[in-house]
Amino acid sequence: MQYNAAVEDILKEFCADGFKLVPRVESAGARRIELCANLEVGGTTPAPAVIEECVEYCAPRGVDVATMVRPRGGNFVYNGAEKLLMSKQLELAICAGSNAVVLGALTESAELDFKFLEQLAQQNANRADLVFHMAFDELLARSESEAFKAVDQLIQLGFRRILTHGGSSAKTILENAPALNKLINYASGSITILPGGGITTQNLRQLSQLVHAQEFHGTRIIF
Repeated sequence: MQYNAAVEDILKEFCADGFKLVPRVESAGARRIELCANLEVGGTTPAPAVIEECVEYCAPRGVDVATMVRPRGGNFVYNGAEKLLMSKQLELAICAGSNAVVLGALTESAELDFKFLEQLAQQNANRADLVFHMAFDELLARSESEAFKAVDQLIQLGFRRILTHGGSSAKTILENAPALNKLINYASGSITILPGGGITTQNLRQLSQLVHAQEFHGTRIIF
């Protein structure tokens, strides 16, 4: 099945490592910035001053800033000290003006760390949109039913978006299009499924014809 989403109508979320490229991608059409540090390890929490700089630039231009809350690279199973740090990072990101916070946490058994995520959601208190990042793909790797269960739990917690490659990173985003559509259909508009991972200016048009989404994410989605 093909969809008729025009590339011009798509919300393009650019994943930025710091502020440097933000003015350029905003002028080229990015309507949301996912702000990170250390993209070489998948992204960690940027410094408060960087968040403030990005928000000050983006807010007057109608561009949202979604700030990564992640204490380190590596897996998504966090110890007590790391969870405390994430709580502090969440607060700093919100106080710096972030429109959204991007986070995730899993248990040793590769399930959602529901208790910790609930704690963060309560701390957030609807001040910023909650976005679950690509830790979700580890749930997909277990089973489709496990991923659907997680979708329900994230809706319950008040999350607004799930960033996902739609399956194994060994497959291209185009190959994962059927799985992305299954997630989108299952979510039924209760939470936004945000495709990401390997989206470029070269494949975005084709992908938008295969995946029934209005928002796409990437580091190469603008240029």
